[in-house]
Amino acid sequence: MQILSIPKYYDFWWDTAAPAERNDIVLKEQAVPTALFAKEKVPFYREHYKKFSSTDIQRISSFEEFVHIIPYITKEHLATNHPLAFLPEIPNFEIDPNRGRYWMFGTGGTTGKPVLVFHSMEDWRGMSITANRHIEFDFYHDEAIAGHFSFERGTAFFEGLESRRTPLVNARIVGAYNGDHITNNIYANMLHRLGSEFYWRPSAAPTVEDIYDSTQCFRANGLLAPPEGGNDRKGAFLRAILEQDARQKDSFWDLSHRFNPDFRFIFWSSMPISEELLSYLRTDLRLPYIKGHFGSTEVCPTASTCSHRMRDFHLVFGHSLVLLKSLEGKESVNPDELGYMLVSKIGATNSRGQNILPTGMIFLNYMTGDAARLTRATRCQCGRNTPVLYDIQRIEFSSGKSRHGCQVA
Repeated sequence: MQILSIPKYYDFWWDTAAPAERNDIVLKEQAVPTALFAKEKVPFYREHYKKFSSTDIQRISSFEEFVHIIPYITKEHLATNHPLAFLPEIPNFEIDPNRGRYWMFGTGGTTGKPVLVFHSMEDWRGMSITANRHIEFDFYHDEAIAGHFSFERGTAFFEGLESRRTPLVNARIVGAYNGDHITNNIYANMLHRLGSEFYWRPSAAPTVEDIYDSTQCFRANGLLAPPEGGNDRKGAFLRAILEQDARQKDSFWDLSHRFNPDFRFIFWSSMPISEELLSYLRTDLRLPYIKGHFGSTEVCPTASTCSHRMRDFHLVFGHSLVLLKSLEGKESVNPDELGYMLVSKIGATNSRGQNILPTGMIFLNYMTGDAARLTRATRCQCGRNTPVLYDIQRIEFSSGKSRHGCQVA
């Protein structure tokens, strides 16, 4: 498999590099090579890209051209084709000990038919390292967060790959998502690599009481939970856990007690968080670290929050690319203009820590059914200079989302 000439996914370069330089590398070293690989090696794309040649792909020189030239795919494409049609045909001599083993997940059925998604171990490793970086960045560059913690900068190892040491080394996180939800799996990899302990109920749908009891049993100092809502297919909601806590004030695990020095981490994904709940976590509970991720079952975390824009999301880059197309046509939109989200999986990491092209199901210009706005790349107070995704809203498949659960934050 082709080794990509790009920085490691744990390198903060992805968050601070000159935007023009970063865009040029992402396009020329990741997006275009992945599209060429898909046309040559992936059955679905050989058919889907028949109307243009490999030369047409090689000539793409901007993200605007990538949106216009590379046809987008939808959930209907996934539902009407066998999952193996999206997997590359890899010659036997290129297969290493990790390749050929896939993690399989089902989507929420928003098109009326749930579909299976296969991630290779290389894809999964690249996703989790990229997401790790956004957590680590907070503690190294965001003074609003780092000032609440005292930690020794060092190096921890997980699966043979290094990770800078953060306060998460001492964290014990309980997962409140349902056992089969993809959020549990991606967070388990992320948090273990960062040195923390992570507990969840992999074979059952946890109730609020289950999660509350687990936090007491493991003496947890953090939670991973969907923020709030009425669809129990996601898991036990944070708001309900807080309400349960308010009824159990004699418990030693007292999240509602603002001076509890041990409880300090909240992670969330899969749905938006309200201003009201966010304000309660930050102002009333005074929790020093709150982190939200945005992503999909197909591409996993593609953006994450910072302490200064807690309801908006910085693009993470690395394993993925997020672009916006016009609601009416095939053109890309201007900054801050509402457009359909197109996500692409354009990178993976092998067992030797080298960045490579994806080896699981390939997703290029995949339209999730969400719309959003994307800012220009400017420096944020948190230290990042990556574009910010905001005003995220579900435009397509909204009835399916409400019935079947949300796989997208």
